[in-house]
Amino acid sequence: MSADTPPFHGVSIVSVWEDESLFEVLVRASNGEFSGEAGCYTTREHMRQLAASVDRFPASVDAQVSFSSGPSADFSYFSLHFSCIDGAGHVVLRVKIAEIIRWSNGRPTNNVVEFDVPVEPAAIDRFASALATISDAPIGTVTAELNAGP
Repeated sequence: MSADTPPFHGVSIVSVWEDESLFEVLVRASNGEFSGEAGCYTTREHMRQLAASVDRFPASVDAQVSFSSGPSADFSYFSLHFSCIDGAGHVVLRVKIAEIIRWSNGRPTNNVVEFDVPVEPAAIDRFASALATISDAPIGTVTAELNAGP
């Protein structure tokens, strides 16, 4: 990142690795005060389900959507909770990212961050579209970004 590039605020998900049963994504998030990142295991199908569940969010003022790739005591995970907070359709995203590092003969390292990110509903639609694309695209070719709102 150059000095002229403003820091990213929001959520970013990109695929980084895959085998026959696991799909690893790098999840990064920041609200300007807090941030975190971790490589988390999920599946392509779970990414499709997340995309479908947040497409056209929020449908009502009491709308909520939750997704989690975990939690697990053994593996890094992330969770996203979208909620509409008022009648004007403002949305807050609660992000939790846990980086769990296990050593063969020692205590695991647990780095966990959880915070809120205000987001625009139109940005959620673009995020949902990119998540759906990630679920079918070759590894590392698509990044789903959900930019923070005002």
